[in-house]
Amino acid sequence: MGIAGALVLGSVAGVVGMDAYVPGPAAVEPRGLLALLASVGVALVLAAGLGLLLAELSGLTLPSMILAAAPGGIAEMCITAKVLHLGVPVVTAHSMLFVSSWW
Repeated sequence: MGIAGALVLGSVAGVVGMDAYVPGPAAVEPRGLLALLASVGVALVLAAGLGLLLAELSGLTLPSMILAAAPGGIAEMCITAKVLHLGVPVVTAHSMLFVSSWW
């Protein structure tokens, strides 16, 4: 399809379905925002704790293990690891194991 076709298709899909996925400013409730921030905070604390445990048990670097344990997609975590000069194979392997454990 090519890059241009993917860009057009994604743009059309985004514009057509925008109202269904993005609520207006009036639809955002403070209680919902607090729940969102709390859940993100809990996820980050759990990822940091698991990363610390993995780093202690494996002897690998702490930043790589925290990134490997952080919630996110495989592609995003690998790109982040590459940009931060962390262990890309380690982050990739851990992400693959995490994704395969859900199946």
